[in-house]
Amino acid sequence: MPIPLVVLIPLLAVAVAVATTAVVRYRAATVLLRTGRRVPGEIIDTQRVSQGTGPDVFSPVVRFRTVDDHEVIARPGRWQTATGVTGSRVTVVYDESRPTRIAVDGAGFAATDTRALIQLAVRLVTAAVIAVVAVVVFTAVR
Repeated sequence: MPIPLVVLIPLLAVAVAVATTAVVRYRAATVLLRTGRRVPGEIIDTQRVSQGTGPDVFSPVVRFRTVDDHEVIARPGRWQTATGVTGSRVTVVYDESRPTRIAVDGAGFAATDTRALIQLAVRLVTAAVIAVVAVVVFTAVR
């Protein structure tokens, strides 16, 4: 296989994987917000989440009871991070089939798809940049 193709194919595969992951995560977040159960909850802790090369963010640890009265302690998805105040009352949106899959509304968090949409846009732009770099490198090395 010629050298340019050895560079092009893996970079395009990474771009497709990034874009696919972004769409799947966005869809999962919006489905949760649209169909999840809403119950009261409380932020019991915040945990630092590393963003790789970017600044660290904080994710709340939330305790709530399902409609079946089971206590659950969970963190929301990566698309929903911010500093929350321990002890704050919030509304938890959870997936009934997997109660640890949650979103948080209140105390500086918004259970809307806006933040998920921003994450989607960032990841799609990243995928596009990777694809463009792949084509430029392919063209230059060819």
